Amino acid sequence: MAVRNAPREFAVTPPSRDPRLMIALLVMFPLLLSLGLVFMVLGHAHAVSPALQPDPFAHGLIVIPVAVIFVLATSLLWWAVQRRRIILADGVLDITATFYRRKVPVAAFDLDKARVINLDEHGEWRPFLKTNGLGMPGLRAGWFRSRGFVKMFCLLTTRDRVLVLPESTGGATLLSAANPSGLLDALRGE
Repeated sequence: MAVRNAPREFAVTPPSRDPRLMIALLVMFPLLLSLGLVFMVLGHAHAVSPALQPDPFAHGLIVIPVAVIFVLATSLLWWAVQRRRIILADGVLDITATFYRRKVPVAAFDLDKARVINLDEHGEWRPFLKTNGLGMPGLRAGWFRSRGFVKMFCLLTTRDRVLVLPESTGGATLLSAANPSGLLDALRGE
Protein backbone atom coordinates (compact mmCIF):
# COMPACT_ATOMS: atom_id res chain seq x y z
CA MET A 1 0.00 0.00 0.00
CA ALA A 2 1.38 3.41 -1.03
CA VAL A 3 1.99 6.04 1.62
CA ARG A 4 0.05 9.23 0.88
CA ASN A 5 1.43 12.57 1.92
CA ALA A 6 -0.90 14.90 3.76
CA PRO A 7 -1.87 17.92 1.65
CA ARG A 8 0.28 20.95 2.38
CA GLU A 9 -1.13 24.40 1.78
CA PHE A 10 1.25 27.25 1.05
CA ALA A 11 0.17 30.81 1.80
CA VAL A 12 -0.13 33.23 -1.10
CA THR A 13 1.41 36.67 -0.65
CA PRO A 14 -1.32 39.28 -0.10
CA PRO A 15 -1.74 41.62 -3.08
CA SER A 16 0.46 44.71 -3.12
CA ARG A 17 -2.67 46.68 -4.07
CA ASP A 18 -6.15 45.69 -3.02
CA PRO A 19 -8.00 44.47 -6.13
CA ARG A 20 -11.34 44.98 -4.40
CA LEU A 21 -10.98 48.76 -4.78
CA MET A 22 -10.52 48.29 -8.54
CA ILE A 23 -13.63 46.09 -8.66
CA ALA A 24 -15.66 48.74 -6.87
CA LEU A 25 -14.47 51.37 -9.36
CA LEU A 26 -14.97 49.13 -12.39
CA VAL A 27 -18.51 48.25 -11.40
CA MET A 28 -19.76 51.43 -9.75
CA PHE A 29 -18.70 53.75 -12.59
CA PRO A 30 -20.66 51.88 -15.31
CA LEU A 31 -23.62 51.48 -12.95
CA LEU A 32 -23.82 55.18 -12.22
CA LEU A 33 -23.23 56.03 -15.88
CA SER A 34 -25.97 53.70 -17.12
CA LEU A 35 -28.45 54.88 -14.51
CA GLY A 36 -27.66 58.49 -15.38
CA LEU A 37 -28.24 57.76 -19.08
CA VAL A 38 -31.58 56.09 -18.34
CA PHE A 39 -32.80 59.10 -16.38
CA MET A 40 -31.43 61.48 -19.00
CA VAL A 41 -33.28 59.69 -21.82
CA LEU A 42 -36.50 59.53 -19.82
CA GLY A 43 -36.16 63.19 -18.83
CA HIS A 44 -35.47 64.16 -22.46
CA ALA A 45 -38.65 62.36 -23.59
CA HIS A 46 -40.62 64.42 -21.06
CA ALA A 47 -38.97 67.68 -22.22
CA VAL A 48 -39.80 66.97 -25.90
CA SER A 49 -43.41 66.11 -25.18
CA PRO A 50 -44.69 67.63 -21.92
CA ALA A 51 -47.84 65.54 -22.29
CA LEU A 52 -45.74 62.48 -21.47
CA GLN A 53 -45.64 62.30 -17.71
CA PRO A 54 -42.73 60.33 -16.22
CA ASP A 55 -43.94 57.04 -14.81
CA PRO A 56 -42.09 56.08 -11.62
CA PHE A 57 -43.11 52.44 -12.11
CA ALA A 58 -41.49 52.40 -15.59
CA HIS A 59 -38.29 53.89 -14.13
CA GLY A 60 -38.20 51.07 -11.58
CA LEU A 61 -38.65 48.45 -14.30
CA ILE A 62 -35.48 49.75 -15.94
CA VAL A 63 -33.37 50.69 -12.93
CA ILE A 64 -33.93 47.65 -10.70
CA PRO A 65 -32.74 44.96 -13.19
CA VAL A 66 -29.69 47.06 -14.11
CA ALA A 67 -28.79 47.52 -10.44
CA VAL A 68 -29.30 43.81 -9.70
CA ILE A 69 -27.02 42.79 -12.61
CA PHE A 70 -24.27 45.11 -11.41
CA VAL A 71 -24.57 43.92 -7.80
CA LEU A 72 -24.33 40.28 -8.94
CA ALA A 73 -21.31 41.07 -11.15
CA THR A 74 -19.60 42.87 -8.27
CA SER A 75 -20.27 39.99 -5.89
CA LEU A 76 -18.90 37.45 -8.36
CA LEU A 77 -15.68 39.40 -8.93
CA TRP A 78 -15.30 40.08 -5.20
CA TRP A 79 -15.57 36.35 -4.49
CA ALA A 80 -13.17 35.44 -7.31
CA VAL A 81 -10.30 37.73 -6.30
CA GLN A 82 -10.26 36.11 -2.86
CA ARG A 83 -9.80 32.59 -4.34
CA ARG A 84 -6.03 32.17 -4.15
CA ARG A 85 -4.57 28.85 -2.98
CA ILE A 86 -1.51 26.70 -3.51
CA ILE A 87 -1.73 23.08 -2.31
CA LEU A 88 0.81 20.29 -2.73
CA ALA A 89 -0.54 16.76 -2.27
CA ASP A 90 0.52 13.36 -3.60
CA GLY A 91 2.96 14.74 -6.13
CA VAL A 92 0.45 17.21 -7.61
CA LEU A 93 0.56 20.99 -7.29
CA ASP A 94 -3.01 22.33 -7.13
CA ILE A 95 -3.23 26.08 -7.87
CA THR A 96 -6.45 28.05 -7.50
CA ALA A 97 -6.28 31.54 -8.98
CA THR A 98 -9.62 33.43 -9.06
CA PHE A 99 -11.75 31.72 -11.76
CA TYR A 100 -8.89 29.44 -12.76
CA ARG A 101 -7.61 26.18 -11.31
CA ARG A 102 -4.73 24.07 -12.44
CA LYS A 103 -3.44 20.72 -11.19
CA VAL A 104 0.09 19.95 -12.35
CA PRO A 105 2.11 16.84 -11.51
CA VAL A 106 5.40 17.84 -9.87
CA ALA A 107 7.17 15.64 -12.43
CA ALA A 108 6.03 18.07 -15.17
CA PHE A 109 8.25 20.82 -13.75
CA ASP A 110 11.95 21.21 -14.55
CA LEU A 111 12.89 21.86 -10.92
CA ASP A 112 16.61 22.24 -11.74
CA LYS A 113 15.75 25.46 -13.60
CA ALA A 114 13.17 26.69 -11.06
CA ARG A 115 14.11 29.82 -9.15
CA VAL A 116 12.81 32.77 -7.17
CA ILE A 117 13.06 36.05 -9.09
CA ASN A 118 12.04 39.70 -9.06
CA LEU A 119 9.94 40.44 -12.16
CA ASP A 120 11.29 43.99 -12.30
CA GLU A 121 14.80 42.58 -12.80
CA HIS A 122 13.79 39.67 -15.06
CA GLY A 123 11.42 41.22 -17.59
CA GLU A 124 11.50 38.12 -19.79
CA TRP A 125 9.18 36.41 -17.27
CA ARG A 126 6.79 39.33 -16.81
CA PRO A 127 3.23 38.58 -18.04
CA PHE A 128 2.89 40.50 -21.28
CA LEU A 129 -0.15 39.23 -23.15
CA LYS A 130 -3.28 38.04 -21.35
CA THR A 131 -4.68 35.03 -23.23
CA ASN A 132 -7.25 33.79 -20.70
CA GLY A 133 -6.82 35.48 -17.37
CA LEU A 134 -7.74 38.21 -14.98
CA GLY A 135 -5.41 41.16 -14.64
CA MET A 136 -5.85 44.15 -12.38
CA PRO A 137 -3.59 46.17 -10.10
CA GLY A 138 -2.22 43.78 -7.49
CA LEU A 139 -3.41 40.57 -9.16
CA ARG A 140 -2.62 38.53 -12.26
CA ALA A 141 -4.37 35.18 -12.43
CA GLY A 142 -4.80 32.69 -15.26
CA TRP A 143 -3.08 32.21 -18.58
CA PHE A 144 -0.62 34.76 -19.97
CA ARG A 145 2.25 34.94 -22.44
CA SER A 146 5.66 36.41 -21.64
CA ARG A 147 7.50 38.85 -23.90
CA GLY A 148 9.13 35.81 -25.51
CA PHE A 149 5.63 34.29 -25.96
CA VAL A 150 6.20 31.55 -23.38
CA LYS A 151 2.83 30.22 -22.22
CA MET A 152 2.51 30.84 -18.46
CA PHE A 153 -0.05 30.06 -15.79
CA CYS A 154 0.14 32.84 -13.21
CA LEU A 155 -0.95 33.49 -9.67
CA LEU A 156 0.82 36.78 -9.06
CA THR A 157 0.06 39.23 -6.28
CA THR A 158 3.50 40.87 -6.13
CA ARG A 159 6.39 41.35 -8.54
CA ASP A 160 9.20 40.53 -6.13
CA ARG A 161 9.89 37.03 -4.82
CA VAL A 162 8.07 35.20 -7.61
CA LEU A 163 8.62 31.46 -7.96
CA VAL A 164 9.20 30.52 -11.62
CA LEU A 165 8.57 26.84 -12.37
CA PRO A 166 9.60 26.01 -15.95
CA GLU A 167 7.75 23.03 -17.39
CA SER A 168 9.10 20.24 -19.57
CA THR A 169 6.50 21.21 -22.23
CA GLY A 170 8.11 24.64 -22.67
CA GLY A 171 5.62 26.62 -20.59
CA ALA A 172 5.97 27.89 -17.05
CA THR A 173 4.04 28.49 -13.85
CA LEU A 174 4.60 31.72 -11.89
CA LEU A 175 3.52 31.89 -8.25
CA SER A 176 3.53 34.55 -5.54
CA ALA A 177 3.89 32.26 -2.55
CA ALA A 178 4.52 33.89 0.82
CA ASN A 179 7.53 31.56 1.20
CA PRO A 180 8.63 30.74 -2.37
CA SER A 181 11.84 29.03 -1.26
CA GLY A 182 9.90 26.77 1.09
CA LEU A 183 7.48 25.84 -1.71
CA LEU A 184 10.40 25.08 -4.03
CA ASP A 185 12.06 22.90 -1.38
CA ALA A 186 8.76 21.03 -0.87
CA LEU A 187 8.44 20.46 -4.63
CA ARG A 188 11.99 19.13 -4.82
CA GLY A 189 11.23 16.80 -1.90
CA GLU A 190 8.21 15.22 -3.62
